[in-house]
Amino acid sequence: MISTRFQVILLLGILASTLYCVHWYSVRFDNSCKTRALDYLGCELFKSSSIVCACCSPYILEESVVLLENGTLFLFD
Repeated sequence: MISTRFQVILLLGILASTLYCVHWYSVRFDNSCKTRALDYLGCELFKSSSIVCACCSPYILEESVVLLENGTLFLFD
């Protein structure tokens, strides 16, 4: 009998926004240890205008877009 050990780490990005700030987090799951971890990746503060919409890309996990009330669009990758 051959025993193989698989260690799989899944990454999930989470974006949380307030009126003037966006925070990024990542969730890791280690299959071999059965543990989960939440990592704080950073934030961006917008002083010039409030945030209208902030969302993550459904195609590329590392990309997110923030639209400000004054029409400025920011792409983070």
